[in-house]
Amino acid sequence: MGIRNLLYSGGLALALAIPAYAQDNETKQETPQTEVKINDELAKLVDSLIPEEAYKEIYDLRFDKDEKSIQKYQKIAEDLDAKLDKIENYKDDFNNLTKEQKRKLSDFYLVEGRAYSNIAIRLRNQEEKKIPFYDLAQESAETAIKVDESNHIAHNFLGTIYSGKGMENEAIQKYKDAIKIKEDYAIARQNLGYLLYKKKEYKDAIKHLDIAIELDPPSDPKYLTIAQIYKNRCLKAIEDKDK
Repeated sequence: MGIRNLLYSGGLALALAIPAYAQDNETKQETPQTEVKINDELAKLVDSLIPEEAYKEIYDLRFDKDEKSIQKYQKIAEDLDAKLDKIENYKDDFNNLTKEQKRKLSDFYLVEGRAYSNIAIRLRNQEEKKIPFYDLAQESAETAIKVDESNHIAHNFLGTIYSGKGMENEAIQKYKDAIKIKEDYAIARQNLGYLLYKKKEYKDAIKHLDIAIELDPPSDPKYLTIAQIYKNRCLKAIEDKDK
């Protein structure tokens, strides 16, 4: 498919639809539980994924800001997309994967999304060029959530994509979804606090920023974390308002 046919064509990719298997309570009670067999080829492909290695490739490029870094991200995204294309041939069997396999596949979609979002970030001043890559990152994050709805990192990441696209209300909801799954998720608390600060909801922002600071205190007292910086700005805004 070649990076969802978008890197060079500019088209919008179709989101992967994962079927939902639902039964009413009566049917569940009457129907005996049967062991679900996982497609052997799908299991083999998912088990071969190593999200940590793929993420390291992206992490190693974090300080590269030039045009070549975009080309490198594109190459990484192409390689990830090729692997996921093979897996998507078995998308109807995704729900039959084990919990561990679902999380691994979900994490791999997240890595793909990070490659796309990092391209978009490097094109931040080129609106027409960056949006298609944010769209691809959004698709990857949404698919990661469909594969494993309990993946709090996926919800937080989708929030950052929404935020990058200026969809702040949607971003706030995804940060809340991440926190609902994992209450001690400091990054989501910090991200939520920041957006609430931008919306001038200072007291609510401080509540989440305080938790983020408690969960992830600065390693060096001389330096402020991002959460502390925005908490201080909230306090200053409240003080100025009360004058």
